[in-house]
Amino acid sequence: MLTHDYFESLCGAIALGEASRPERALFLLHARQCPVCIEDVALCDGELRALAQGARERERWQPSVRDAVVTRVHEGQSRSRRAVLAGLGYAFAASVLLNVVCSLGLPERLAAAFVPQPAPLRVIAYVVVRAPRLPSH
Repeated sequence: MLTHDYFESLCGAIALGEASRPERALFLLHARQCPVCIEDVALCDGELRALAQGARERERWQPSVRDAVVTRVHEGQSRSRRAVLAGLGYAFAASVLLNVVCSLGLPERLAAAFVPQPAPLRVIAYVVVRAPRLPSH
């Protein structure tokens, strides 16, 4: 069994001229038995049909590609702005880090660590031991 809400929405479809013939016949059959829908039928026949017809005559659909293009352009611009700002942020952080490293003297310390230093001279004492020669020679 169909609900009253269905017939109310069907009345709107009839008013807009979107209902099929069987749907119209079904609504009229219901409207003859329902006291609320009898008033809706009166509205559908008169003012709403004129309103719907006038709206259809004034309605002009024009596809709008402009909005889609503008949206994509703005998305692309915001993406490129974020990339530029991220690059600037990394460059700033790198310059601060480089300044700290140089102010602490780390480059000189590192250079000294990798340059081979000559070994300090040590005095090595050695003793020469002479063994007697064997007579087999």
